[in-house]
Amino acid sequence: GIVQAILLAFVLQLLLGFEVTNLFVYYGSCILISEAFLAIIMFLFFNFQDVGKFLALVFLVLQLASCGGTFPVQTEPGIYQAVYPFMPMTYSVDLLRESFVSINSNFLIKDISILIGILVVFNALTLITSILKSKKEKKLQGNEIAINNDKTVKKISKNSKNKKEHK
Repeated sequence: GIVQAILLAFVLQLLLGFEVTNLFVYYGSCILISEAFLAIIMFLFFNFQDVGKFLALVFLVLQLASCGGTFPVQTEPGIYQAVYPFMPMTYSVDLLRESFVSINSNFLIKDISILIGILVVFNALTLITSILKSKKEKKLQGNEIAINNDKTVKKISKNSKNKKEHK
């Protein structure tokens, strides 16, 4: 995620001629945005496998339409205006705009805080679900071992009885 973000930021700046007012904010924003979206996608993939891939794609399309990056959100239909404040890309677009135009620390702090919050929440959710899945798998393996041990004990005791009967 980090290397990809830096490479993308560099290519956009070099090839498309983006004029950046603050390089630190620009590259830092790209890294933060990349990590936040990576956390969301990782959560969806880890917990929902193939359905998670589909959900990530739907989430992307919904964000592209509602984040205000293409058209001002005020010109969008009502449903997009309703989801606008809940979309991470909204804050990503605002953060990148800040690095291109001017630095307004109030907006900058708000956008960075929200993206860090998204990053922390989705990484925490992924960690929690990972721990729960691991415990569940260990419990299932423990039950499987116990069942196999019971079958082995029954076979051994059955074989012992058969040997005693043959004597």
